Amino acid sequence: MGRTLKLHSLFTKLITTTTIILATVGVSPAALAKNRGVKFKEPLNLPNAVVGAPYSVDLRTLLADPGVAPYKWAAIDLPAGLSVDAPNNLIKGTPTLAGTFRPKLTVKDATPEGSDINHPANLLILPPPPEFTIADIDLGVTKEGDPLSVDLT
Repeated sequence: MGRTLKLHSLFTKLITTTTIILATVGVSPAALAKNRGVKFKEPLNLPNAVVGAPYSVDLRTLLADPGVAPYKWAAIDLPAGLSVDAPNNLIKGTPTLAGTFRPKLTVKDATPEGSDINHPANLLILPPPPEFTIADIDLGVTKEGDPLSVDLT
């Protein structure tokens, strides 16, 4: 019986110490137990982009299991014109080349297990829309209520 009490006391001290340490770094024991690292969605599809148009995507929207913030982000093989804005959790920029790309994203969260490294993503960058102009059309003199017919070719 004396050993059981001693073990219970030791276990209680261990739990209390762990809770204090986790509270000091800002991670609750419940969050740590619940989250075993951050994970990306499958498949990982980034929103489409358009050449020459500003692009921005919140990287947190790509997570299937958000883990515990804060996050550290990195990417390799991003298309020209795009980059990671890690402090703001974004990929942003203005793409300069159309095509299908497979950048690899990495995220690390605050848990010890919290890395999802070089996770491939899909990104389609569309060409810019075609430019068009509207030519001046002489409608002639008309009166209110007269029918109007215009040939648009």
